[in-house]
Amino acid sequence: MLVPATLLLSSLSNLAFTGILFAGAILVYYLTRFKRVLHLLAPYGRMSLINYLSQSLLGGFLFYNWGLGLYRYTGITVCFLMGITVFLLQYFFCRWWLRSHRQGPLEWLWKKATWIKTGKA
Repeated sequence: MLVPATLLLSSLSNLAFTGILFAGAILVYYLTRFKRVLHLLAPYGRMSLINYLSQSLLGGFLFYNWGLGLYRYTGITVCFLMGITVFLLQYFFCRWWLRSHRQGPLEWLWKKATWIKTGKA
Protein backbone atom coordinates (compact mmCIF):
# COMPACT_ATOMS: atom_id res chain seq x y z
CA MET A 1 0.00 0.00 0.00
CA LEU A 2 2.96 2.31 0.57
CA VAL A 3 4.21 2.07 -3.05
CA PRO A 4 1.00 3.40 -4.69
CA ALA A 5 0.84 6.26 -2.19
CA THR A 6 4.48 7.13 -2.83
CA LEU A 7 3.88 7.03 -6.58
CA LEU A 8 0.82 9.26 -6.25
CA LEU A 9 2.63 11.79 -4.06
CA SER A 10 5.61 11.81 -6.39
CA SER A 11 3.36 12.48 -9.38
CA LEU A 12 1.53 15.25 -7.56
CA SER A 13 4.77 16.89 -6.48
CA ASN A 14 6.02 16.79 -10.09
CA LEU A 15 2.79 18.40 -11.24
CA ALA A 16 3.04 21.09 -8.56
CA PHE A 17 6.66 21.80 -9.47
CA THR A 18 5.69 22.17 -13.14
CA GLY A 19 2.96 24.61 -12.14
CA ILE A 20 5.40 26.64 -10.08
CA LEU A 21 7.86 26.81 -12.98
CA PHE A 22 5.07 27.83 -15.36
CA ALA A 23 3.80 30.52 -12.97
CA GLY A 24 7.36 31.75 -12.47
CA ALA A 25 7.90 32.12 -16.21
CA ILE A 26 4.65 34.08 -16.51
CA LEU A 27 5.63 36.36 -13.63
CA VAL A 28 9.09 36.95 -15.11
CA TYR A 29 7.46 37.79 -18.45
CA TYR A 30 4.94 40.29 -17.07
CA LEU A 31 6.76 41.79 -14.10
CA THR A 32 10.37 42.20 -15.19
CA ARG A 33 12.40 43.72 -17.98
CA PHE A 34 13.05 40.25 -19.40
CA LYS A 35 9.81 40.59 -21.40
CA ARG A 36 11.74 41.75 -24.47
CA VAL A 37 14.21 38.88 -24.21
CA LEU A 38 11.47 36.30 -23.68
CA HIS A 39 9.45 37.79 -26.54
CA LEU A 40 12.37 36.97 -28.85
CA LEU A 41 11.71 33.28 -28.11
CA ALA A 42 8.11 33.49 -29.39
CA PRO A 43 8.90 31.99 -32.82
CA TYR A 44 10.42 28.95 -31.13
CA GLY A 45 7.29 28.52 -29.03
CA ARG A 46 4.95 28.93 -31.99
CA MET A 47 6.57 25.87 -33.55
CA SER A 48 6.95 23.87 -30.34
CA LEU A 49 5.52 20.61 -31.71
CA ILE A 50 7.97 20.34 -34.59
CA ASN A 51 10.82 21.45 -32.31
CA TYR A 52 9.98 18.81 -29.72
CA LEU A 53 9.69 16.01 -32.26
CA SER A 54 12.81 16.97 -34.19
CA GLN A 55 14.84 17.25 -30.96
CA SER A 56 13.62 13.81 -29.90
CA LEU A 57 14.46 12.20 -33.23
CA LEU A 58 17.80 13.93 -33.60
CA GLY A 59 18.80 13.26 -29.99
CA GLY A 60 17.79 9.63 -30.30
CA PHE A 61 19.77 9.26 -33.51
CA LEU A 62 22.84 10.94 -32.06
CA PHE A 63 22.94 9.24 -28.68
CA TYR A 64 21.13 5.88 -28.77
CA ASN A 65 22.51 2.67 -30.23
CA TRP A 66 20.00 2.65 -33.10
CA GLY A 67 21.85 5.74 -34.33
CA LEU A 68 25.39 6.90 -33.76
CA GLY A 69 25.61 5.94 -30.07
CA LEU A 70 27.58 9.07 -29.17
CA TYR A 71 26.78 8.70 -25.46
CA ARG A 72 29.86 6.47 -25.25
CA TYR A 73 32.20 9.16 -26.56
CA THR A 74 30.81 12.51 -25.44
CA GLY A 75 30.96 14.15 -22.05
CA ILE A 76 28.63 16.64 -20.39
CA THR A 77 30.23 19.71 -21.97
CA VAL A 78 30.07 18.35 -25.52
CA CYS A 79 26.46 17.23 -25.04
CA PHE A 80 25.55 20.65 -23.68
CA LEU A 81 27.17 22.38 -26.65
CA MET A 82 25.39 20.02 -29.03
CA GLY A 83 22.08 20.88 -27.35
CA ILE A 84 22.74 24.61 -27.66
CA THR A 85 23.65 24.12 -31.33
CA VAL A 86 20.44 22.20 -32.03
CA PHE A 87 18.41 24.87 -30.21
CA LEU A 88 20.02 27.67 -32.24
CA LEU A 89 19.49 25.83 -35.52
CA GLN A 90 15.85 25.27 -34.64
CA TYR A 91 15.43 28.88 -33.51
CA PHE A 92 16.77 30.31 -36.76
CA PHE A 93 14.70 27.83 -38.77
CA CYS A 94 11.58 28.92 -36.85
CA ARG A 95 12.28 32.59 -37.54
CA TRP A 96 12.86 31.84 -41.22
CA TRP A 97 9.73 29.67 -41.54
CA LEU A 98 7.42 32.08 -39.75
CA ARG A 99 8.35 34.92 -42.11
CA SER A 100 6.18 33.26 -44.75
CA HIS A 101 3.81 31.03 -42.73
CA ARG A 102 1.48 31.55 -39.78
CA GLN A 103 2.56 28.37 -37.97
CA GLY A 104 4.81 25.37 -38.29
CA PRO A 105 4.01 22.50 -40.68
CA LEU A 106 3.20 19.98 -37.94
CA GLU A 107 1.24 22.60 -36.02
CA TRP A 108 -0.83 23.19 -39.17
CA LEU A 109 -1.49 19.45 -39.54
CA TRP A 110 -2.44 19.20 -35.86
CA LYS A 111 -4.85 22.12 -36.25
CA LYS A 112 -6.45 20.58 -39.34
CA ALA A 113 -6.77 17.18 -37.66
CA THR A 114 -8.32 18.80 -34.61
CA TRP A 115 -11.05 20.52 -36.62
CA ILE A 116 -12.02 17.62 -38.91
CA LYS A 117 -15.77 17.54 -39.32
CA THR A 118 -17.36 14.49 -37.77
CA GLY A 119 -20.23 14.40 -40.25
CA LYS A 120 -22.83 14.80 -37.51
CA ALA A 121 -25.41 17.56 -37.92
